[in-house]
Amino acid sequence: MELAERMGELTQLRSMLSTCLAGEGGVALVTGAVACGKTSLMNVFARDV
Repeated sequence: MELAERMGELTQLRSMLSTCLAGEGGVALVTGAVACGKTSLMNVFARDV
């Protein structure tokens, strides 16, 4: 699945995951309007990790 205009968000989530795997904690909040692609973003992130 390709997400339109979400590469920045995916890059940030991947960076945060790397930081957590290195032993530092973190929190990511995914917010936005209804039907703006939050679930799709998280599905792609989960599939890739």
